Amino acid sequence: MNRFINMLVNHPVTRDDGALNVFLTEPHFEAWRKRTKVSSDEESVSKRLNTAQEMGIPSDLDEKLGVLRDHLPALLASYQKLVVLAERSLSRLQAASADASRIALGLNTISEEMPKCCFRGTGDRGCTLCEGVGRGMGEIGDTWSKVAEENERRVSSRNADKFIDH
Repeated sequence: MNRFINMLVNHPVTRDDGALNVFLTEPHFEAWRKRTKVSSDEESVSKRLNTAQEMGIPSDLDEKLGVLRDHLPALLASYQKLVVLAERSLSRLQAASADASRIALGLNTISEEMPKCCFRGTGDRGCTLCEGVGRGMGEIGDTWSKVAEENERRVSSRNADKFIDH
């Protein structure tokens, strides 16, 4: 949504739109709307083009618009499919991040408990082999933690860039 709003406020036409500016900045928009008369007339109906603007309109505009109308349903369907795929990809990334966190937790638990369980150890210390294996498991767990953090960072970055509201 932030990306969409940034696009609106940085667009050369919409950034100067008074109604949009009020909508985005007025803390009590409904109260402002009740006390302020806003014209809902479409600006393009009353606006007159100068000669240079009229000459800039292609002579085959109706044909081009017809082609666009013919192709628009297929384009929209493809776009909707892409949105669904992106959302599914994001869900898989979130699940992978959660799985990586669980793997890291399991490995770290093993690394802490393994040396204590060794029958060859003495007192509170396990054998050097179990301690080494435990350290190795801990290092693998730390790597899985980094994988989980990276996936979570990617999920957060994708959510921040998401601008599609359904």
